[in-house]
Amino acid sequence: YVAVNTQRKLLGDKRMREAMWLALDKKTYIQSVYGGHAPPAASFLPPGIWGYDATLANRYDPERAKQLVKDVGYDGSELALFTRIGGSIDGKRAAGLMQADWAKAGIRVRVQMMEWGEMLKRTGRGDHDITFLNWAGDNGDPDNFFTPNLTCDAVRGGGNKAQWCNPAFDRLLDQARKATDPQQRSALYQRAQRLVYDEVGVIPMVYPVYMTALNKRVKGSVPNPFTN
Repeated sequence: YVAVNTQRKLLGDKRMREAMWLALDKKTYIQSVYGGHAPPAASFLPPGIWGYDATLANRYDPERAKQLVKDVGYDGSELALFTRIGGSIDGKRAAGLMQADWAKAGIRVRVQMMEWGEMLKRTGRGDHDITFLNWAGDNGDPDNFFTPNLTCDAVRGGGNKAQWCNPAFDRLLDQARKATDPQQRSALYQRAQRLVYDEVGVIPMVYPVYMTALNKRVKGSVPNPFTN
């Protein structure tokens, strides 16, 4: 997912964040970065987790993106995109594709590559304009995706790289944590997803497909759903 620093004056405008989403050619991104093994994302919650809202649709409209950039009065100032050196994907290639897509919409972006720990430290305190990361849940609960990455407390703790703080979103999560009925919890998490989507709290990019190679002689192996 792409985390746009919403505390920056320009990027705090939802229209600018929507333009950045609309400009991203995920089809090309998926082929170039993931070899085609990653469906495009629209929700921050992945489809393998209960409560996932399948009604959310990916956004892609380069012409609309250009218009929104003009509407917000973007002055052409360069934005810093922080990405890591190394990792499970080619960060340089991924950042370059994003940079090119945003350039077509009239948004100037400078790529800054750095060591993983340094990037987490600097994005945690909000030194960036844009960054992109991934997240793998470790207990199968939707809250494990939302609370560490998108809540107001996570801004203060450094985990919310978008610096997006929405009290209404936090209230939905609080209600969902206290609810005991699975259907009620699922409905609350779907409302939370829609809020993130409408406000463009983050830009979900892809749901990577992880593969495990096994020798034919191996019996009884079961893939770990949490990829760890």
